[in-house]
Amino acid sequence: MIGMTNFGHGSSRCKKRNNPRQVHLDFHRPHWVENVGAEYDPEELVQTWKDANVNAVTVVFGLCTWGNAYYDSAIAPVHPGLHKDMLTPLLPAAKRIVVGFFM
Repeated sequence: MIGMTNFGHGSSRCKKRNNPRQVHLDFHRPHWVENVGAEYDPEELVQTWKDANVNAVTVVFGLCTWGNAYYDSAIAPVHPGLHKDMLTPLLPAAKRIVVGFFM
């Protein structure tokens, strides 16, 4: 489920849920950090969210504070120490485990 939404406490969608739990996912690593994401497992991350009853994840990073992308990008500089794409495999993992994913 990809789209834009407002899960603020005053929203009607939030009131319809018994226990809204939202995670804000963001990456910030200086350019000199090596092997970024080397041990990253999107399936494990999403399973952790499911176990914690997270029902929505927002991904708002296009570029981090340092100006790097954490996914394969043709228009932005990819983090020089990025071991693997950290966003693209996360989308199907979230869909399989039925966690709402908002960009």
